[in-house]
Amino acid sequence: MMDELDARLHRIGQHPFHAKFRLRGRDRAVVDLCGITTVRRHAEELVGRRLAPAEPRNDGRQTPYRGHPVFVAQHATATCCRTCLARWHDIPAGHALDGAERSYVVEAICRWIAKQYAPTPRRRDQIEAPPPANAPRVAGERPAPPSSWPGAAMRRIATIGVYGFTAGAFVEKLTGGGVGLLLDLRQRRGVRGPDYSWANSVRLQRALAAADIGYRHVKELAPTTELRQLQYREDDCQGVGKRNRIALAPEYAERYTREILDPFDLGALVAELPSDSVTALFCVERDPEACHRSLVAARLRAEHGPPVTDLRPG
Repeated sequence: MMDELDARLHRIGQHPFHAKFRLRGRDRAVVDLCGITTVRRHAEELVGRRLAPAEPRNDGRQTPYRGHPVFVAQHATATCCRTCLARWHDIPAGHALDGAERSYVVEAICRWIAKQYAPTPRRRDQIEAPPPANAPRVAGERPAPPSSWPGAAMRRIATIGVYGFTAGAFVEKLTGGGVGLLLDLRQRRGVRGPDYSWANSVRLQRALAAADIGYRHVKELAPTTELRQLQYREDDCQGVGKRNRIALAPEYAERYTREILDPFDLGALVAELPSDSVTALFCVERDPEACHRSLVAARLRAEHGPPVTDLRPG
């Protein structure tokens, strides 16, 4: 049975502009990677920063059409700007949104995402039988993650960043997560500012050695300077910085995958990972969704099957 919000979203969905939005491609993949709980947290952050102020910056143009499922959902649910919020949801402009209003907007966004994400049941005659084990693979098709691959079930992956940690909390998070090897995916192995000087390569390796955690710099998986600059330009457009970014630019993700990840032999890397401890993919950003390590983790999970855990501050 529809509640009031469902009924309102249904009416909005009848409008030609709002009806054209769907959760597809990379935006859907973000939900795959993060889960709805993390996406809801992103929605809370975005609404608080872009929509909640009494006079939001660039109001009417502050919400991109793609790049994160929350952005798509905002356009689909008419929660993208204060004008739409007043027109469709009877929340007037000119005042800062209170807690109840923020919660209402976040719920509208997440309800639409959950509905879009829910798989459509298939009829029995649409379900294909699995191909035989010796069936040839189509050129360019990536293999499924078979659990029978040697070591696939034993190796485990984690991701972790720098921001939000102290040196002690970082090492404690690693040891608590059973990490035995840290793979540094940074291009520049240093972090500006005194708060994070512990993450500079020499100091970091010293702290890891003291905790009996191995270290390896995988420079081949680091983004190029050109790709980093591309992401920084998108950050400027969105009014965010490296420390509060919550998602990668779609062009960055596409080019990193094509230029860096596709040519790299992940199979050879997996074969060298320890099977008796967790391997952590390490970079700078607090949230994996804002960092290329999430792309590496997703590819590892898709092609080689190890479970992935995101280690965050707190």
